[in-house]
Amino acid sequence: RLVPAGWRVLTYCWIAFALSLAGFNELIWRTVDTDTWVTIKTVVGPASIIGYIAITRALAPIWWDMRYEDPRSA
Repeated sequence: RLVPAGWRVLTYCWIAFALSLAGFNELIWRTVDTDTWVTIKTVVGPASIIGYIAITRALAPIWWDMRYEDPRSA
């Protein structure tokens, strides 16, 4: 149901999310011991994905195509 501009924005958000998570991982990996890194990866990884899903779900209605009709509802 998203308009093309919406898909573009969400794609760029996903790219920014992935790059920032990779940068954060690299920073943590180089500055803390292995046990701390594993603990952070275990907590931050799933929490950040849940946060990204929540933010995406909150922002997606801005780009919904209101003319869209679900073929399953016919």
